[in-house]
Amino acid sequence: MENAIQYCREKDAEASSFEVQPGRPDWNSALPPVSKQWRDTMDRLKIPPDKAREMYKDIPLHPVCPVGAGSMFTFIRHDGKTSMCACVADRRITVGDYLDHTPEQFIEQRTGHAICQQCIKYRLNLYFHIVDREKWE
Repeated sequence: MENAIQYCREKDAEASSFEVQPGRPDWNSALPPVSKQWRDTMDRLKIPPDKAREMYKDIPLHPVCPVGAGSMFTFIRHDGKTSMCACVADRRITVGDYLDHTPEQFIEQRTGHAICQQCIKYRLNLYFHIVDREKWE
């Protein structure tokens, strides 16, 4: 997810800085660094992440992702931390210890999270469900 967000933000002339939220990392400096090797790797993807907006333009945009918001799944890591969703890799993107919070508290932590906002904006929550672009088109 983090690489896909960075890819879309780099291609988006209107992308603004992440809002720094209390108690959370500054995603402006925490996401993967953009380098030539990173660009080359991302450009080799069969379906670049920035195509998700175009592919899903007719699907209504919802402010809360049903997967990431926790209404469908809870993603518990081996160390007991609860991940934002199944698509994130960065260990800092957690919503707390599984045994210390209620499901409602996890949903509250996910709702409005800066990473979720970017994911939804670029339709990446749908992008990770693409099976075959040729069949889609």
